[in-house]
Formats: sequence, structure tokens, C-alpha cells
Amino acid sequence: MKTLALVVGVVGMTACGGTGDSGIKTGASNDLLIIGYDREPDTMNRYATHILEDIESCVVEGLATNDEQMRIVPVLAEEIPTLENKGVVLRADGGMDVTWKLRPGVTWHDGTPHTSADVQFTVQAINKGDWKPESVDGFDRISSVDTPDSLTAVVHYKELYAPYQLQFVRGTLPKHLLQGRDLNTANDYNRAPLGTGPYKVKEWKTGEYILLERVPGYWQGEAKIR
Repeated sequence: MKTLALVVGVVGMTACGGTGDSGIKTGASNDLLIIGYDREPDTMNRYATHILEDIESCVVEGLATNDEQMRIVPVLAEEIPTLENKGVVLRADGGMDVTWKLRPGVTWHDGTPHTSADVQFTVQAINKGDWKPESVDGFDRISSVDTPDSLTAVVHYKELYAPYQLQFVRGTLPKHLLQGRDLNTANDYNRAPLGTGPYKVKEWKTGEYILLERVPGYWQGEAKIR
């Protein structure tokens, strides 16, 4: 069986979502990390596949994620919405409203600010029905998303949804890049997704390797491995 090599600089794979079941080989320096996979996806869109989930999360970050102790922690969100911090409101009609406060100063790799409009667009794109993501669980329970300001997204659920804290664990879709486009054929994004993470896709040679490179000016500080 031919192995797909992922050539990547990563500060530590656990920081980007864990190492999965891949084989990892490191060199003598911090310049290169090579990870072998026994199969190759046909996309790197996080909502369409999870084969390279640990790697994709280094490119496209979620609003929240699980840490090494499986605790839910914020990433692009400032905090995890809860009843206690009033980020979750239970409505009399049986639904719920979840307010996500986004981190200020975060930009996509092309320099465009990451905003609540991207959260809203992600829900609309998934629920539109002309593109089939890997799962619509949770999204199909959302009636609408309000954006009272650029860093606030209020997600309105038609019913109670317990795993709401991980609704956007696979990140958001860049509205400025994908609005009005067919996500089934947006190969520039599907093969090299625009993200906010410490790495970006530099090259994907089908059947051989995917090369990631460090993003200068990453909002959490540049990764140590190039």
C-alpha cells in the first residue's frame, strides 16, 4: 500500500488536534516533520473529511477544541458559551440561543479579519443543501445566526442541542472567498483551505505528499518548526 507523506512543520501535533494513528518521523532539526498516512483524502475541507483531521486543524482552527485532557477549550472564541456566563439562553419555545464571542485581531491567512460573518456564512453554506458536508448534525437544528457586531455571533437553535460547544470545532468557512461559489468545485479552497492556523498548505502533489509551511505573524505566535 502506498503511503501519503505529509511534510509539515508543526510546533507539536497535540497543539493542532493530536497525532491520530499516523506514523511520525522527525529529522535532526526543527525544520521538518514527516507524517505518513495509509490513505489520501480528496479534499482538505474540514467539513467534508476527517482523514487528516489532526493536520487540517493546524490550518483551519475551530471556535473551540478538545485539549489533551479532552476538556473543551476556546480557540477562535474568547470563551465557551455556558448558562453560567449567559452565553446560552434557553427559550420558552424549547429552543436555545448560543452567543459566541470571537477573539479580536485574528485574521485569515490572506490578511482578511475573521468575523462573525464567517460563522453565519458557514451555517448558511452547510444548510443550503447544494453541498453535502460529512455531517450536518447540529447545523440542521439551527434556524438562523445573528451578527450584532463583527465579533459576536448569536446562533439560534430550534431545539436544545447538548453538544453545541463543539458545533464549530471544524472551524468556519471564509465568506469573502467562498460566497456565491459552488463548494463542490471550489478546488482552490478544498485542496488548500484558507485558514487562521499556524500553518498553510504550500503544495499538494497527489499520491505523494502534502506540504505545509509556517504562517508568519500567526496570532498565537509563530510555530517553532518551519
